[in-house]
Amino acid sequence: MTTSRALLPLLLVLVGFLLPAQGQEFDPFGGNDLGSAPAPESQAELWSTSKEVAAGEPFEVVLKLSHPLGWHSYYKNAGTGVPSPPPTIKWTLPGGFIAGEILWPVPHRSKFAGVKSVGYEGTNYFATTITPPSDLEVGSTIEIKAEANWQMCKELCIEEQAAFTLELPVAAEAAIDQARTVEFENYARKNLPVAPPDSWELSAEDDGETITLFIRGMEGQLPADLPGGIYLYDEDGQVGAQKSHTPTLPETGVLAIKAPRNLGTKLSDTP
Repeated sequence: MTTSRALLPLLLVLVGFLLPAQGQEFDPFGGNDLGSAPAPESQAELWSTSKEVAAGEPFEVVLKLSHPLGWHSYYKNAGTGVPSPPPTIKWTLPGGFIAGEILWPVPHRSKFAGVKSVGYEGTNYFATTITPPSDLEVGSTIEIKAEANWQMCKELCIEEQAAFTLELPVAAEAAIDQARTVEFENYARKNLPVAPPDSWELSAEDDGETITLFIRGMEGQLPADLPGGIYLYDEDGQVGAQKSHTPTLPETGVLAIKAPRNLGTKLSDTP
């Protein structure tokens, strides 16, 4: 058995127990008869949580993606073993602006053709932090362009895309868009992952077939009873999505989560 702390960034990107009830499965066919109508289109919007931006002050730009009933898109590790591209955003920014990585919501699990996958249904918000340079001219207007692409699946998969342009005024002090900020924060509170407390000690073991994540709390801070909806979602496909992940409490103040390694699916032998 080997121990590797390098596994932790991959395993802890999205830990379902930090956001209860996010590990549930959804039915990608719910509410629609197969082949009964042409594929509907997703609804996509792009907006900022700020109505005015200021030099050097980061702000959020949000892709709001609403799937038609019964359709879903994928997390960046779909868990199927076959190419299933997640939503992507290509930015065209003014000089000196920097776009961060997408803040991925906790995904759900679905089942299609006997294979489980990891992704999103309904309405989800994919936020990116944009950081302006320190030399913006007050009174000017900046233009942000974005090209979003995603794959949407039900009994078939279709590629969708949308292009957006945002214009935001530059002020001496940034000003939030109250309605947009509240809308995003309400979603984020329930759906974005949160960092574990600094008091938790994290480690992992890998025996080649199973990865076990250990979480040790200081002074018994971890719950005595298992929380609901525990599931690990990783970024690069190390963890298999086809089997359950088993949580145990091997000792007081310690939570162990056993996740099978990704060994491929019946759709693909490639993990």
